[in-house]
Amino acid sequence: MSKLADAYYEIGYKVNDTGLTKATNGLEKINDEAKGAEKKAKGLGNSLSKVGLAKAGLVAVGLAAVTLAYGINRATDEFALFDDQLRKVNAKGDMTAKSYEKLKKAAFDAGKDTRFTATESAKGLEYMAMAGWSATESVKALPASLNMAVVAGEDLALVTDIMTDQMTVFDLGADKANHFADVLAYSANKANTSIGQMGETLKFAGAPAKALGADVEEVSALIMSMADGGVKGSQAGTALRTAYLNLASPTKEAQRTIRKLKLETKDSNGNFVGMTNILDQLSEKTKNMTNVQKSQVFQRSEEHTS
Repeated sequence: MSKLADAYYEIGYKVNDTGLTKATNGLEKINDEAKGAEKKAKGLGNSLSKVGLAKAGLVAVGLAAVTLAYGINRATDEFALFDDQLRKVNAKGDMTAKSYEKLKKAAFDAGKDTRFTATESAKGLEYMAMAGWSATESVKALPASLNMAVVAGEDLALVTDIMTDQMTVFDLGADKANHFADVLAYSANKANTSIGQMGETLKFAGAPAKALGADVEEVSALIMSMADGGVKGSQAGTALRTAYLNLASPTKEAQRTIRKLKLETKDSNGNFVGMTNILDQLSEKTKNMTNVQKSQVFQRSEEHTS
């Protein structure tokens, strides 16, 4: 869809019924002037070339009129889509005239200042409304979503959906949108993955990770490491989810492995030390083992925890 931000403004916000009538009258005037030009050209009589030029002029003016009419119709259609999308956002949010105007301005400005259209920006605002964010919170968070989508080169609606879902999982308010967006954008660009794939991983691993006290920075670091090893998306999410759940409620075999390797899974206050800490301990405890021995240690645990 072409960017028609200026058309949204001119057609949607300035042109009322009277204005549209004037536009129609203007087109009729162009047509009348074209006919007058044709009569004058014919009145010159003898010059066939002048008659030809008159006809050519008529065709040119006619084409201009058709193009203008098409542009107005197209802009009107685009504004209707934009307006419908905004009303959907407002219906899922604050549902006031004031919030509607606030959302409209934010989406319109985004349509002018970014590569996304106003309608696409309004779609992003819809996901924020579904997450329970107020119009004020959504407007403040929209730039973070826009920037993340631009940096990642991904769909704005997809990116905003991931952002709002996972910020809810990690109990982050709308005021943390900029930080959350920075973490995901950085992770996606520095590792062999994308925000879309990270979102798929977080869909599986986010909740159990949060339950054990992990923050989005730690989980993102783990996702980066796995992605660079060729494990990403739902596959990475399933693996991380299983690891977190097994550490939360280890089986007897897993408990034996933990004791044998003398792993510290909790701090002095009884809180989980974190997956990164566990992995560091595992690396240290198994550094003198052969690859076969390491494989046997992990395989025994997996066989009894899957």
